[in-house]
Amino acid sequence: AQAVKKIFRSDSEIKTIGVKQGILARLLNIGNLEFASSGSDGVDITFTNIVNPGATKNAINSRVTSSK
Repeated sequence: AQAVKKIFRSDSEIKTIGVKQGILARLLNIGNLEFASSGSDGVDITFTNIVNPGATKNAINSRVTSSK
């Protein structure tokens, strides 16, 4: 969770984590993770071609939530 928080400014928090997948990516279970912080509008960082992006999103959300 600390590594994820260091990506953003120290005065901001992760507001949302989105998963973007097309049809083929969904079949292959890959996708992009998009991070938005509370201190900005829109997407701040996108990680592309993540394997099992839904589970990765859930794991990050649970670690960020448990560190608060």
